[in-house]
Amino acid sequence: MIIRASLAMALALTLASSQDKKSPCDLVRVEEGKYCAKCSKVLTKTEKTSDFDKDGNCKNCAGAPEKARVCVKEWIPVCGMHEQRPHERGCCASKFCCKLTPVVSLVVYRCPSCKAETRDEAKRACKDGCKGGALETVCTKSGTAPHGAACDMAKVESGPYCTDKGCRKLLDKTDMDKEGRCISCKKKPETVKICVKADDGKAFRARIAITCKACKAEGAEGASCSTKDCPRAGKPLEAVCTDSGGWPHGGDAPKKDK
Repeated sequence: MIIRASLAMALALTLASSQDKKSPCDLVRVEEGKYCAKCSKVLTKTEKTSDFDKDGNCKNCAGAPEKARVCVKEWIPVCGMHEQRPHERGCCASKFCCKLTPVVSLVVYRCPSCKAETRDEAKRACKDGCKGGALETVCTKSGTAPHGAACDMAKVESGPYCTDKGCRKLLDKTDMDKEGRCISCKKKPETVKICVKADDGKAFRARIAITCKACKAEGAEGASCSTKDCPRAGKPLEAVCTDSGGWPHGGDAPKKDK
């Protein structure tokens, strides 16, 4: 049992390491943010929580935050339709499930020679004897879902997908009547591309969407993003696995019970 657990752990680490190298963060959405140097933490504020006190300082240490560039990604960390596994896009119409959650990461500027990093692009922090070179923009969570570790979409098939607002899900034979309609809404499903991954002998299917990676807007194959103020406006939409970042569609393998 110990050997088996060790092999499983080694496989998970190998997969995670491989994804770090193959799927770095694309830094599609970079914004101005606040960073507490004392706590080494990006400070954020949502409708329900805040890292700031009433004076706008860090709630934890009361220190004044610094301006910093941050990389912003959104994903769904928990979903009952996916055995509580995370994924990148909503898979159902429920108001209580599939809630997009922002994951913010500090952006640093790294010297390609000495690997010294700085939060201010105008201030290099190179070590003595460094050969220099153009600074690289780096997301500090690069390779960790949702900041990378994207699904490779190695196995793609076609299948039925119900587009009704009350369904919005991939269908199998048990979800359709004898006429091939969705048994829930009685509508004829569309045929879409599906990414298929396997884990523990089970198949995990995810719809492939033609989408903008920044604003998540979807469109037809060959179209460009038309969302106003989107950082990728006018750029071609891309094929994306809608479960990208959630195991087994990228990301780290879930911890297994001993």
